[in-house]
Amino acid sequence: MNRSTSRISLSYIAAQATMSVWTSSVFFLLVLFLMRVNPSTAPGECGGVSTKVLDFLATFSGRYSNCKQKAEGHYEYDLVQSKIIPLELPSLSQEPFLYLEQATNGRVNILALVTVTEDKDGILFMTPHIFTNGTQFKFEEYKIESLSSLKPGDIQTYEACKAAVQPLENGDYLINFPDCSTNIKGHNPSYSIVTSCEVAYIIMPAGGPIKPVPVPYRMQRFGSRFPVPGADSDYVNPCKRK
Repeated sequence: MNRSTSRISLSYIAAQATMSVWTSSVFFLLVLFLMRVNPSTAPGECGGVSTKVLDFLATFSGRYSNCKQKAEGHYEYDLVQSKIIPLELPSLSQEPFLYLEQATNGRVNILALVTVTEDKDGILFMTPHIFTNGTQFKFEEYKIESLSSLKPGDIQTYEACKAAVQPLENGDYLINFPDCSTNIKGHNPSYSIVTSCEVAYIIMPAGGPIKPVPVPYRMQRFGSRFPVPGADSDYVNPCKRK
């Protein structure tokens, strides 16, 4: 199955699903039905950070928006914008970070640092760390230069919200990401994401800060990619290898 066919199938299945589809486990089954899991777990080392981690950072990072989806007449969707930047913050950890910012209709609802790690079995995990109340900001208003002054005591780590990152055979990634900054009746909503080099499909949880709809949000990359710190000079972004 080529990429365009699997994308069409994914949208078709989601459009026909009932609201019970808004559970992470069902979405996982749908995606794994469409795409076989990549069996390769050989990490490979590059500049002290595994190639597997670097490839994920390079693929997932960037600016995204569903502006084109709304422009096609899908006015039932919220306007969602995201910015994901790979960072090194040695004052906090030697592990690589992602700066994650997401805004709904212009106002930030997720602002977090995320460490990306690989365990002994080659499985990638994202662990969120909250350092401020992001809801006070508009999209891209927060100055990331402020992060360099953070100390371990300035952040709150949510181990319970650690998310597994599953590589798929075609180079995409499947993520089930809990939003620990939002609490709904004692539970954190979880975003189900399939992301590629140019687009991310996201199922929004019911009751969360973003309006859930039957068909996934289509978040398309815009602007230049962000560099990946920690990569050797001969490292090639996986999106340029295809």
